[in-house]
Amino acid sequence: MPKPKAVIFDLDDTLIERRAMMEVFAPLFLHRYFPHAAGAEYDRIYETFLRMDDGGNTARPGLFHLFHDALGITERPSDRELLDFWNEHFADHTVPVPGAEDCLHALKADGCLLGMITNGNPVLQNHKIDHTGFRGLFDNILVSGTFGCDKPDPRIFRASLDALGITADEAIYIGDNLTNDIYGAHGAGMQAVWANYSGRVNTTEFRPDYEIHAVLELLTLNLD
Repeated sequence: MPKPKAVIFDLDDTLIERRAMMEVFAPLFLHRYFPHAAGAEYDRIYETFLRMDDGGNTARPGLFHLFHDALGITERPSDRELLDFWNEHFADHTVPVPGAEDCLHALKADGCLLGMITNGNPVLQNHKIDHTGFRGLFDNILVSGTFGCDKPDPRIFRASLDALGITADEAIYIGDNLTNDIYGAHGAGMQAVWANYSGRVNTTEFRPDYEIHAVLELLTLNLD
C-alpha cells in the first residue's frame, strides 16, 4: 500500500502494558479487600485474580464474580463498589509500552494523522489515555463505551476513518487482538498490523498484513 495518511492504534497491550498495570493494581486491590492475607494464601489469591482477569478479556463485573467464586467466597462487596474501586485506581498505574512516545512523535513529525480506537468503559479508558500523556498527539480517539459498539464491529473503524477525513486504503491499523483488531480492521477495508510483542503463535484464521514485536518496528515497515 502507499505510505498511509493515518495510523490508527488500539490502546491496551498496543500502546500501554496492561499486564504491568495489573501487577501494580492487584496488590492494591488485595490490600483493600483481603487485608489479612499473607504468605502462600496471598500468593494464591493474587494468582487467582490475575488468572480470572485473563489479560483483560474478562469483562467486569464478571471478573469479580469469577474471582470470588474461584476462592469459594459467597459474601463479597457489591459490584458497584468493586467497579468504583477499579475505575478510580486502575488507570493510575498506566504504563506505556517501550518506545510508544517516540513512535507517536515520529509519525506526527512525518505528517501522519493519528487515531485511536479502544474498547471499554469511557471513564476508565479516558483515564488511561490521560495518564499516558499521549492525548494531545491524537487527531481522533474513539472509546467503544461512548460510541455504542465494540471492535470488531466495522462501524467503529469506519467512524474513525470518517473523523480523520480519509478512506480505508489511506490508513493502517495496529492492535494486539487478532479478532477485535485484525479481523475488525479488515472488515472495514483497512490493512492491519498485529502488535505481537510477546511472540504469540497465531492459531486463528485471521491473518495480519504485517506483524511487529515492538512498537518502534512500525516505523521500519516498508509500506511504500
